Formats: sequence, structure tokens, C-alpha cells
Amino acid sequence: MEEIGTEIIKDCQNGSAESFAVIVEMYERPIFSYIYKLSFRGLTREEVEDLVQEVFLKAYCNIHAFDLARGTKFSTWLYTIARNHCLSVQRKKSVDLERLDTDISEIKTLPDHEAHSPRDEVLEKERSQKVADAIALLPEEQKSALLMQYYEGLTYQEIAIIMSCSSGTVKSRLARARDKLYQYLKGYL
Repeated sequence: MEEIGTEIIKDCQNGSAESFAVIVEMYERPIFSYIYKLSFRGLTREEVEDLVQEVFLKAYCNIHAFDLARGTKFSTWLYTIARNHCLSVQRKKSVDLERLDTDISEIKTLPDHEAHSPRDEVLEKERSQKVADAIALLPEEQKSALLMQYYEGLTYQEIAIIMSCSSGTVKSRLARARDKLYQYLKGYL
């Protein structure tokens, strides 16, 4: 993911709403995608859009807390806000963020697979749904790590920062998630 320039962040920290609009434009879609995939059946599109707005409002109100000198990526800081906000909403409103209902067109199962016939398309949709259902069964910590790595393309270190744990813990969660997915899908795939 492309990172926002430090000048734009500095402008935001100095109160520039125009610079923040650039940040929103750059990160709105990835944050929406992350929250949508994290929430799945629990939220409507409008509710996800509301969460995205709340995340950006929190980021805007706390932009002064982002320390450019630490060398942390801005996107990592923003994903941390998004994840923490979603977990907070889940706790407060008892929103079930564990369930999964993903638009088939938005889930990746096989990176280079393209369906060419109606039969292939049906099989791909079925495979995508099976994978989505299997991901839904994962514990939140494993699901979140899996989504951040495979769907958002974040590194172990970035995920560790977002999840407030070590890179080793991220690796462990991902390994357990892959093992569980294998168990859930071994009879199918």
C-alpha cells in the first residue's frame, strides 16, 4: 500500500482540513474493505460506512499524536485505530463481528484463478463461499491477523503493531488460522 507523504501529515497536524481530505481519499477504500471483511454479516454497508467515518474522525482528532519521528507507517497507525474502534463497537453494542458474509466478488481464494466457463464460475463461487464460511469460524484474533495479511497485504510487523503483540504472536496466530482453515476445508478442497 502506498504511504501518504510526511508533508501532508504535518499539514494535518497543523490543522489543514484539505490535507486531511487527501488522507481520507487515499485510505478510505482500504479501511472500508478492512472493516467490511472484519465485520462480515454483522453490519450493513451503511453501518460499515458509518464506522469508517468514525475511524477518520478519531484519526483527525488525534492526528497530533502521530509521531513522524518514530518511523511508524501512517497506514499502520490508521489500521490500529480502525481495529480498536471496531472492537470497541463490538463490546459496546454486542455486534457479532465473528460471522462472515462476504460478497463473493470481494473474496480471494486462488490469486491467479479466472473462471472461463459457467461451470468454472459456479465452482469458484462455491469455493469462495466455503472459504468465507471457514474464515467465519476462526477466533477474532486469528481472523483479524489473517485478513490483514492476506487481504490487506500488511507485514507481520505492521500487524503486530496494530494488534499490540509481537511478530512471533502474529506468526503463531496465522499458523493456527491456516491449520484451522485446513481442518475446516480438508474435506472440500
